[in-house]
Amino acid sequence: MNIFNLNIFLLLAIIICLSANAIVPINSNALRYGYDAAGNRVSRTVEGIGQVMPVVQSELSHIAVYPTVTTGVVTIDAWECDPMLLDDGIGYLLTDLQGTSVVSGTIYDFETSLTIAGNSGVYFLYFFYQSDQRCVKLIKT
Repeated sequence: MNIFNLNIFLLLAIIICLSANAIVPINSNALRYGYDAAGNRVSRTVEGIGQVMPVVQSELSHIAVYPTVTTGVVTIDAWECDPMLLDDGIGYLLTDLQGTSVVSGTIYDFETSLTIAGNSGVYFLYFFYQSDQRCVKLIKT
């Protein structure tokens, strides 16, 4: 292929790419997040052109977990939750980075301590109540 044919080929490739991108719809929604004092995401708002649609906030977003960087013990604080949730029990599951279950149980108290017995690394603490779910990332040093 000579230089002239190569330039034509490149020009055609650029035109095809530009025309293909011209027909791709552009998502005009923006996401805004709210965070609690511990740095956990607790709310999300979807903003579009001329509209704002708040996403319903789960009761599980009122659970605080601290510290998120720990040597092994974390506190689960449910003081802001509806007491009826605790009457029914809030399920939890702690997994490692590979998704292997480390510990699971049910929370019935406003404040619970949880010990991470595994090695140092990243863990995920999932909370479950009916159809709601929430995840908090924890780092064990």
